[in-house]
Amino acid sequence: MKSIRDRLVPTLFLALSVAMSAASAGGFEDAQDDYASGRFDRAYAVFSGEAERGNPDAQLYLGAMYENGQGVDRDYRLALQWYERAAVQNNAVACFNLGQLYFEGEGISRDTGKALALFEKAASLGLDDAYRQLSSMYLLGKGVPQDDRLAASWLAKSAEYGNAGAQFNLGKMYFDGRGVPQDYEKAEHWWTSAAAQGHPKAQYSLGVAYYHGSGLPKNVRKAIPWLAKAAAQGEVDAQMRIGVMNYLGQEIALNYTQAIYWFEKAAAQGDERAQFALGAAYEDGRGVAQDAAQAATWFAKAADKGYAIAQYRLASLYEAGRGVPQDAIQAYKWFVLAGKGGYADAARKMQAIERGMSAGQIAEAGQLAQRWSKEGGEGTGRLDAAPGAQ
Repeated sequence: MKSIRDRLVPTLFLALSVAMSAASAGGFEDAQDDYASGRFDRAYAVFSGEAERGNPDAQLYLGAMYENGQGVDRDYRLALQWYERAAVQNNAVACFNLGQLYFEGEGISRDTGKALALFEKAASLGLDDAYRQLSSMYLLGKGVPQDDRLAASWLAKSAEYGNAGAQFNLGKMYFDGRGVPQDYEKAEHWWTSAAAQGHPKAQYSLGVAYYHGSGLPKNVRKAIPWLAKAAAQGEVDAQMRIGVMNYLGQEIALNYTQAIYWFEKAAAQGDERAQFALGAAYEDGRGVAQDAAQAATWFAKAADKGYAIAQYRLASLYEAGRGVPQDAIQAYKWFVLAGKGGYADAARKMQAIERGMSAGQIAEAGQLAQRWSKEGGEGTGRLDAAPGAQ
């Protein structure tokens, strides 16, 4: 969970940048600059005087300073008082911040009823943060009864406000028919709006829907640019999909160099499918020089994440002594784990190598597999999610 300071200060600037009081322009604006630069003592001197004279924006600043201990000792009681004085004057951010204090019980007794009323007031004053907070509360059932319909309703207000994240999530609700009637055209509309603002998950969702013709008319020419945009922004699923398309020549020309480029990007983010795909590429010599040691390295990374096909391929390398020292115990261990992860051929391979192993070696391999499982490893069950899975 974000700290109070992390949560409140960006919200404070967001609202004040568009809703400053007409009064107290010169000195107040200088105090804002001081606050932004961390010169809290100078800012406090101005804010305290303006707050006493009734300036709600100054009262809001004082509330944040007392809550976060900026230039003053942290004091939730005084933070509450200043937020309340600003909230009475319909300062939307003060309503929201006060609601957060009650919602999280930070320094005061938790009261979700008061929090809800304050969030609703902030929303009625047009604060986007409040729209999204209310949507999250109803979607997750936090502090209120879970209600997809109300979640979608609040999310729609944020989407109409122009929030890309809300547009993406509302599009998903329309796509899934959650809280709203299923409507693929509206899903496309909101995903397109979010994607145009650079939202990577919206770009990816559009690309996949167009690529497969899922809900939307199949249109590969539309799909590829959106997938590429999402991949370029680090969306790992998009990187994998573009990589696979290049590796297998699906809908685009076969291009191992581009495939390896995108697999490396996804692997750098720890994606086990990409790590396995690189292992397969090195083992087969596709797009890279054939290198069994590199193959073993990449298979091991994916295997350690519980990727069953990688466990199987790593076991096979240990069995043959390719890229790693021949080791029947390690081979047996990884075959055991691949079998537990759902890889069907692993049992046959275990039986085959058992013939050349002693009872002690088999027991040791079984203990290693059991220890690996106890330390947190578990099979993903994704046996064919990357090229080279066979």
